Amino acid sequence: MCSTCDFWIHEDCALLPTTFKYRGHVHPLTLCYSLLYGASCRICQEGFRTYQWSYQCRGCQYHAHANFSTKTKESETVTEVEELDMTNLFRLPMPDESVNLFNQFLEQLNVPTVNLIDQFVEQLDLEHASNKIKAKLYNSIHSHPLILFDVDSEDNLCSMSKLSIHNDEQKNEKICDACVQSISVPFYSCSHSQCNFFMYKRCVKLPIEIQHPCHPHPLSLDNRSSCFGWFTCSGCGKQCNRFTFQCTIDKCIFNETFCLDVKCASLPSYIVHEFHEHPLRLRPNCTIEGCVACDRCNSTFSYGCGICNFHLHSNCALLPRTIKHRYDEHPFSLIYAPIKDGPDEYICEFCEEDIDPKWWFYHCIDCDQSACAKCIYKEEKEYSNIKLGITKKFNSHPHPLDLVQVVNKSSICDKCEQNFFGGENVIAYMCVQCNTKLHEDCILLREMFCNT
Repeated sequence: MCSTCDFWIHEDCALLPTTFKYRGHVHPLTLCYSLLYGASCRICQEGFRTYQWSYQCRGCQYHAHANFSTKTKESETVTEVEELDMTNLFRLPMPDESVNLFNQFLEQLNVPTVNLIDQFVEQLDLEHASNKIKAKLYNSIHSHPLILFDVDSEDNLCSMSKLSIHNDEQKNEKICDACVQSISVPFYSCSHSQCNFFMYKRCVKLPIEIQHPCHPHPLSLDNRSSCFGWFTCSGCGKQCNRFTFQCTIDKCIFNETFCLDVKCASLPSYIVHEFHEHPLRLRPNCTIEGCVACDRCNSTFSYGCGICNFHLHSNCALLPRTIKHRYDEHPFSLIYAPIKDGPDEYICEFCEEDIDPKWWFYHCIDCDQSACAKCIYKEEKEYSNIKLGITKKFNSHPHPLDLVQVVNKSSICDKCEQNFFGGENVIAYMCVQCNTKLHEDCILLREMFCNT
């Protein structure tokens, strides 16, 4: 306390370091005794009182309450971290998007347990299996016989329906019906050339039940999907229309509609990320402090540190270090903070919106071009969990309908006569014979009336 004036200060505050290295930010933070009006704490998202001390990174416009440096969240997680075998943890980010993380995640998910195939045969041999075994296998996964392809040859691949994907850039892409990832050998394909069914060999061996770290009850594999084939994944919050792991406990008190797509179900319990010094544990949602990589306030899975106040959405944690794009000869690199001596502002080359450099983004230093993660990384797309090209029969329409992506912004729904707002962010059902397109909601609403 000052003997001359009314100034006084806590002992802990007086001992605050002038610079502080916070694990949730790439640069050191400096103790400041005044603050710009309107700033908010990046840790708790709350504002500052007048003349309240804070830690700041001037270059990144990063602000945090001064007293957060004296707080730690020690818990039982500390003991768990000390007991982890660090050599077996996935280390992120991956060098580029050519590394298929989910291939590796699914390998660990295929633990020695009962899976789709093991219910019927120990080794799948479609050439020599009995008709009875084949019938069981086909009916459990798909209604038609399946053919194994283990040699990468376009001549061997079953042709896709020309209308399977309503986007010329993607029309030849073959998608696994379980994990909704681009297909590659080894995989199974439907023996009917017009049937757009593909499945990775590893996905055929998915366990029929798993115990996930983000839910207390066992999750059962379901390849039928609810709500006309659609469900919202509890892990990423995205819509999906393929396989799901779901809680089968009636009126589960934790989450009545808890279900995961195959990708979220396969996420490892722990990862190591270069942006943080401690292992990060998979959690059911982000805390109130939010994700250090983005400004999204959603309740999706995150990776958090039980020792520090650090959290990453699972999607942000899986962003690759570099991404190649056909519009740039150089790779875009993942940026954690504003580039030193870089431009004053960053604009996404794809959506043309301003990029806030305090959040992670991608940048090509050679061409001085930037991109939002959601624009350049396909896994960030809104409909990345939707398999297009699927043909479904509805009672409310006389012909089969194909699930397509709308690329013409002027297209109009033939039911409600409204535009397909959102351009490429909209999917629709298309009837080839009638040459009509229908909003997803419109066809589902009609279907509900037909079933009542």
